[in-house]
Amino acid sequence: MKNFFRKLSFSKLLLVGLIIRLILLPLSYHSDLNTNAIWGIYAHEFGLRGFYDWLNFGNYARPDYPPLAMVMFLNIRRIWEILFNFLWGLNISIPVFPSNFIPWFETKGYLSLIKLPGIIADLGISFLIYGFIKKLKGEMSAKVVASYFLFNPAVIYLSSSWGQLDSIVSFFGLGAVILILRKRYWPSLSSYFVSIMIKATYVPLALVLGVKALKEKIGFRKLLGLGGVLLLYLFTVGAIFYDKSFVLWTINTYINKVLPGAVTLPYLNLNAYNFWGLILGLERIPDNTLYFGLSLKVWAWALTTIAVGLIILKFITTFKKTPTFQVGNELNADMSSSFRGNPALQSGEDVIKGKDIFFTFTVLYFALFMFMPRVHERYLYPVFVFFPLVLAILPKLKKYFFVLSGIFLLNLYHWWWFPKISGLVYILDLDFVERGLSFLNLILFGLILKKYLLNKK
Repeated sequence: MKNFFRKLSFSKLLLVGLIIRLILLPLSYHSDLNTNAIWGIYAHEFGLRGFYDWLNFGNYARPDYPPLAMVMFLNIRRIWEILFNFLWGLNISIPVFPSNFIPWFETKGYLSLIKLPGIIADLGISFLIYGFIKKLKGEMSAKVVASYFLFNPAVIYLSSSWGQLDSIVSFFGLGAVILILRKRYWPSLSSYFVSIMIKATYVPLALVLGVKALKEKIGFRKLLGLGGVLLLYLFTVGAIFYDKSFVLWTINTYINKVLPGAVTLPYLNLNAYNFWGLILGLERIPDNTLYFGLSLKVWAWALTTIAVGLIILKFITTFKKTPTFQVGNELNADMSSSFRGNPALQSGEDVIKGKDIFFTFTVLYFALFMFMPRVHERYLYPVFVFFPLVLAILPKLKKYFFVLSGIFLLNLYHWWWFPKISGLVYILDLDFVERGLSFLNLILFGLILKKYLLNKK
């Protein structure tokens, strides 16, 4: 395996990862893509002003993704229209042009374009992981660690087969974390804002990033400046979509129409192998169902609060401003050589300090997936963005990572069944199998959380 990574440059690994994804891209189109396609069509035909407020979507789902997602879908539709007009011109002008391609591009071609940003973001996340680890442990380790994400079957399945936005928001979310580690607060805020304005997945990052900034003793003037930049961003988004009170509109829309999620899915569990999948199974149970006098939603948030509280408390109290890790002479030598003469980093501390925050995000998102109400199977995705960065320092956790990846892939496959393999569908749809896989996830969460809470370095 080492020879494989030694022979291939990282750019070639990215190319291989891209080819795999492009091969899989036209083989399946999840129904979620149709909703994204409709949003893009409506944005193109009617504009963005009033998109969330007075535009009538008829029988189609109203938008519950943040505003920048709609801007992205709009631009994809514009690109599709340019390409379609060009291809239509070729079809008319050149007799040998395959006319059957036009109907395909009119439907499946449009859906394929919607998938492309996620595939590109996959490569972008891999590049961010590679660049960060290269400064820490060198070229060889960087290629290996980045490959944990780049060639993860579950990651490939989600972007190439489903065509979801998780990798796009994760690219900007991870970028925000890396930038704040290097004390580049304004670019970090910008990257974070883009992430949560495409999808709300990384809203919980704010809690940890805020603690990190305070621990770094960010100055009041800088904090005030960042607040001004944030207001400008909120104003700009509001001005695109509404006609008055731009900042308030953006905040109200986000809180009331984005964070609640799809109002048609008020269930405790939405096909997630988590704690609730173990206790109650995967049947859709309304989250307002009463148990011992309290709704399931209240029980879920209570457990989530306890788990998240333990994680944040550990992050605040244990990890110091400038931690030192006793991880072996070879790693120390690699780090010292990487830091020497590198003015971009200013000191090795900016890279080393990433270990505690990446581990925190890994267990944080695992906890949210395990206990929150209304959790989809996809909500485990951020774990696979941050976990590879943890493995660079704690390689003994690889066995947990690989098992968790396999369960995540099965969870993504469950209830979509692509490609449909009858025997596998029958087995995975059995109640005791669903609960068994949920139990395995709970065991993995406990083991990883234990490692995190007992880690003193």
